[in-house]
Amino acid sequence: MTVLAETDPGFKKTKTLMQKTASLSQMLKEAKEKERARLGDQPISAPAAHYGILFDDYQGLPHLEALEILSNESEAKVQAFLSSLAEEELEEVKKELIFIKDIFMKQEEEEKEEEEGGGRAKDNGDLSSHSHCSTALSAAGGGGGEEFVNVLTELLFELHVAATPDKLNKARVRAHDWVSEVERPVAAETADGATRDQPAGEASPGGKEEEEEEMRMEDGEARQGEEQQKEEEKKNEAGSDPRSVEAVYLSSVSSLAEVTARSIEQLHKVAELILHGQDMEKPARDQAHVLTRLTCAMCKEVESLAKKFSDTLLLVGGRRKAEELKPLVDGVLLEGSNSTNYIENALQLLLPVLQISHIQRQHCRPTTEPVEHTQH
Repeated sequence: MTVLAETDPGFKKTKTLMQKTASLSQMLKEAKEKERARLGDQPISAPAAHYGILFDDYQGLPHLEALEILSNESEAKVQAFLSSLAEEELEEVKKELIFIKDIFMKQEEEEKEEEEGGGRAKDNGDLSSHSHCSTALSAAGGGGGEEFVNVLTELLFELHVAATPDKLNKARVRAHDWVSEVERPVAAETADGATRDQPAGEASPGGKEEEEEEMRMEDGEARQGEEQQKEEEKKNEAGSDPRSVEAVYLSSVSSLAEVTARSIEQLHKVAELILHGQDMEKPARDQAHVLTRLTCAMCKEVESLAKKFSDTLLLVGGRRKAEELKPLVDGVLLEGSNSTNYIENALQLLLPVLQISHIQRQHCRPTTEPVEHTQH
């Protein structure tokens, strides 16, 4: 018996997306295994930057699989409960569940309906805060780690779950730290070069000897610079220079995989706590709004990191040909886009979890509590 029929509003879209996300871990696992097989034919020293392998190394795949299991189990429980209801009660519960689903799937349409219908000031407030998520979190992503972690901590507190974003924040801090280490000497070299290229002005009548001495020193510095550049190129070829284009690309993909894996782990823990944690007093619809804002925060941070990594690649690869550098920059931006998709898909996996939590709180307990009372 299909309780939520495909004729229900928005159900077909939800079903398609859930089917797609249900196989996400399998898709990543297959891609990882293919890449491992391909890399098996390469020398051990060859650098590898395959996202799927790194995502698994950071335990993102196990947490995604566990979240999928929780989601599928919750979906089965939702369907089992709905199939046990009489028609009148079924329609009422379906409305509640579809309302929660709409918060996940159609925030913009929901906001428009609230503005037109009125009378739901509280929900409007939640949606308004969600719509301003982008602005607030852009500042958090660009301003510093404390603001970002404070935003996530506050949202987790609003969910009424005992969770902290420590691992996610540490991964984020590591990413920003290595970028700063790479960019600092490159920026200094660029500034020194600009200073040397500035015109010295007209020489004074008695300063010819000083001018000649300066020219000799500049020639010596130029030769020394050429030698240093050759040494750097040798290091780059050996892959030992952390400021080489190849090293920055590897670090970029690795950081995106780590931050995404920690985000999935965070959402998995939230799902566990919603299902098996302490009693929840916050209504499911309010939790749904907070969850969308939480994933919004994660996605904004990933987008910010991907942009930062691409800028760093352009900085360290200033002497590279465009046809060599562009594929690497595009690759980082693509992995950043994929990362946000994985986080957004993980949010959809939380939908059945929140729905069964709502059912257990609103419909199961009132029927069990009187029975327990009569036994006493």
